[in-house]
Amino acid sequence: MQSSHFLKFSKVSGVYNKFLKDELSEAPTLFLPLKCKTEAFVSSNLINIFYKEVNLYLDKALYQYILSHRLIADGNFSWGAVSQYYSSFFAISGLVRLHEVAFVRIGSNDYEIQHDTGTVYKIRLMKTKGLHRPVWETYYKLYNNFTHENKVFLWIVRPYMNDIYFDTNRRNDINYAPGKGYDEIYQTTATINRLKKERASDLYSPTEFYKENEWTDTTVLTQHRIRLLANLTYKIDSQSDYPAQVKERVNNREKLIQKYEDDIRYRKRYLSWIKGE
Repeated sequence: MQSSHFLKFSKVSGVYNKFLKDELSEAPTLFLPLKCKTEAFVSSNLINIFYKEVNLYLDKALYQYILSHRLIADGNFSWGAVSQYYSSFFAISGLVRLHEVAFVRIGSNDYEIQHDTGTVYKIRLMKTKGLHRPVWETYYKLYNNFTHENKVFLWIVRPYMNDIYFDTNRRNDINYAPGKGYDEIYQTTATINRLKKERASDLYSPTEFYKENEWTDTTVLTQHRIRLLANLTYKIDSQSDYPAQVKERVNNREKLIQKYEDDIRYRKRYLSWIKGE
């Protein structure tokens, strides 16, 4: 599967007054909660809503990553790691939506929505206690055969440590497991300063990925997930039938980066991603 697969989104504006869960809740042919496990329905609006949400997730991923990097650099390792997790999760949520696949909670029920053919979609009632794991599972499944001229992206479509749940398990351990996170509360200033240098090291490369340690590897992988989503969005937008809407989104994205990222090195890096680099 190549990046040209996503060019169908160049035919929609990405501007709409509803989100997926609103559109599904109000669909005249759907009666939620589903009586059957899976149903098919027709919608001419969903492709546009999917692309709207792709862009919103890209903005969220950028914002969350900038804040997470700052937290880790300041020695707030645990909350920085949790924030970084959400940056990755937002990025892969956008990448999954580029396939017109999504997971949404409506009321007390969880659903999977996926494109079938034309304007036909399928909605499936899920039996799950959370939506994070299904998103990671689907991300790795959808991008298993993804090809790109930049081979560095091969690292982010393969599970780190051969574990598709590595990221979400790491977040859970740090945030919820007693004794597995928030060590910085009890560490000395000298220890925190040493760990700052280790965990906030900038090992990002636009073309290579070198395994170093869990902290720096996760940071680099998160950046490339955002970068891939930004690059694909740029490719779509460069052929868009709606240049005015694209220009407004890009301008707002540039302002986001300039507002929250103070370091000119990183600012230039993030700006290059949204320009397809």
